Amino acid sequence: MENMNLEQITARLAALDEEVRAMTKAEDVDAATEEKRKLVERKAELEDLEQRKQDAFKITAGIVTPTIITHRKDERKMENMTHDQVISSPEYRNYWLKGLQSALTEPEKRAGEAWAQSTALGAIPTITSGLFVEKMKQTAPLLDAINLFHVPGNFSLAVEGTRNVAAIHTENASITASDDTTTVVTLGGYEIAKLASVSKSVKKMGVSEFEQFLVNTLGGDIGRLIENYLVAGNGTTQPTGIEQAYTTWTNDTNGVQWGSSNTPTAAELMELIGYLEGSYAPGAKFLMNHKTFWTKIMTLRDDSKYPVVNIDGDLKRLMGFPVLFSSYVPDYTLYFGDFKRAVVGNFSEDINVAISEHSGFASNAIHYRGSCIFDSKIALPEAIVKGATSIA
Repeated sequence: MENMNLEQITARLAALDEEVRAMTKAEDVDAATEEKRKLVERKAELEDLEQRKQDAFKITAGIVTPTIITHRKDERKMENMTHDQVISSPEYRNYWLKGLQSALTEPEKRAGEAWAQSTALGAIPTITSGLFVEKMKQTAPLLDAINLFHVPGNFSLAVEGTRNVAAIHTENASITASDDTTTVVTLGGYEIAKLASVSKSVKKMGVSEFEQFLVNTLGGDIGRLIENYLVAGNGTTQPTGIEQAYTTWTNDTNGVQWGSSNTPTAAELMELIGYLEGSYAPGAKFLMNHKTFWTKIMTLRDDSKYPVVNIDGDLKRLMGFPVLFSSYVPDYTLYFGDFKRAVVGNFSEDINVAISEHSGFASNAIHYRGSCIFDSKIALPEAIVKGATSIA
């Protein structure tokens, strides 16, 4: 990377974007993100070096006076950039992270004053925000399986309600509109926060190392709580989870109660699949925890003694349907449905990070707080069915 020129770096960045779109493993995305971050930093260094060379040539030629090189390139550059351009820049990312470390140099502080007119100060950098989202999706895989939005404030979404079939029309007769309905789902916001206390040695971390610390510590734990709510949230003091799709789950209607305690049979799984309305089947998935899958499902055979599970790399399929895992699903419980159509979620405020050196004064520590505002609701209850030891 150190030996690459600007043209090579630009080409590699474009190639990485294409590679990421085809990636299916989180570790591959992490590696690509790290490579892209380093490439962006190196590109900025080379652009800065090129600008300094041009300034030097101009001075030698008498085009400009030497005073121009007393200003940092990023100070000049940021003055005419929009808010989105500023927070996407490597310079701002470096400034924001070092600010959280309380490790800014005087020139970097001056650069921050120049950027203030773009109203960027305090906003999380685009690259860092992307890393937080990626980490939350690793610890909360359901975020990728639901219909997820990032709309500020309260958010209302119209979803399909009652749909009547079409009718044969008698020539010249009046056509009467059917009583189709739509349902409006309104998402508010619950503030979700995580506080981490660390020693002041955090100032000695490199910028990328510190960024990864924030992402893993704050983003990971916030993601775990969101995953818990997406499965079991009560919908009153918390976001609404999948368990609340129905006030009462009914055996032989929207669910199956296992005949043998804690152990479903292949026939009962087929019955469960049959209770899901057919139009939801193309996007349907199973959801369970690892214990249930490996102790109760993996060894199941059908009447012809064939396994009901097929494993293709990291992808597990149960009776042909993909399997999702969440540690927050109770043991021996399975949900089956099209979660993308059944559940809607919204980050009315994406994750951000704040610092306090005063709250940890007595322990010589720094406190970092990560927070976001999130809500989820069930849009189409009939798109989910449930199997469990006790279905009620």
